[in-house]
Amino acid sequence: MISIIIITYNHEQFIQQAIEGILSQKVNTTIEIIIGEDFSTDKTREICENYKKKYPSLINLLPSNKNLGMTDNFIRSYNACRGKYIAICEGDDYWIEPYKLQKQLDILEKHKDCTAVFHNSAIVENNTIIGSVYKESILNITIKDLFRGKYMKTNTIMFRNKGIISPEIVIDDTTLGLFLLDDGSYAHYIDETMSAYRIHEGGIESKVSAKKSFYLNLKTNILVEKIYYKKYPDWVNDSSLVFFTDFSIRLLSQKYIGLALKCFIRSFKYRSTLKSRSTYLYTFFKQILKIIIKLKP
Repeated sequence: MISIIIITYNHEQFIQQAIEGILSQKVNTTIEIIIGEDFSTDKTREICENYKKKYPSLINLLPSNKNLGMTDNFIRSYNACRGKYIAICEGDDYWIEPYKLQKQLDILEKHKDCTAVFHNSAIVENNTIIGSVYKESILNITIKDLFRGKYMKTNTIMFRNKGIISPEIVIDDTTLGLFLLDDGSYAHYIDETMSAYRIHEGGIESKVSAKKSFYLNLKTNILVEKIYYKKYPDWVNDSSLVFFTDFSIRLLSQKYIGLALKCFIRSFKYRSTLKSRSTYLYTFFKQILKIIIKLKP
């Protein structure tokens, strides 16, 4: 009934906690655990193999003879899922609520027009909770909300299995959400903290510079434009505008002037009227002035 995906690479410090959090789930249906082990250089594979030996009928271990990268590793793990529903827990995250799957399953089984269910997650650094992913309770979301900046963190989501998926469609949280809700359905939010999102030295978001973060998110933005612009032109424009405006300011603050200028030009073109362009210029240069004053010795 439920497939749980774990994608993991060099997570020997964390992978046991991730797997145990899944094994501790109290749910009144069958589950399978798909572990996409991406050619780790530490003891991650050994730990996963030990769990596979202990739970041979429960765990499907997908080893690799080369490092595939996060996206391709996720895609092959997703395509191996046999469940009606799919949940995700990356190898450095973990679940903290034993009834998480049951609560999400009950909603999906009851509401057929609901494609996904997600919840809040604690943010953990050095084994200490330092915050939460969602600062306040949010309403159920649709694809329109995703274009406007809302998202579903992967370790919080359970969704209906929509069949084979392509790397050209999904590369991160944002595009996975768009893929799931593109049929006009909605995602239900449970206002409970049922998982933990770990920040650590080897994590994907640890100490990512504005420049590197820009290129990672630019890839997402280009993909969104390519796939969804014809169907949702206004929403895609809104999404691009927010992205390029925010990153122009972030890049300027870290003195990446050339990239900031490219962001500014691309963002500016999405403003279709003289009034909107004037407002954008005013806001943008107001932020630049604040940065200059802040950087001034």
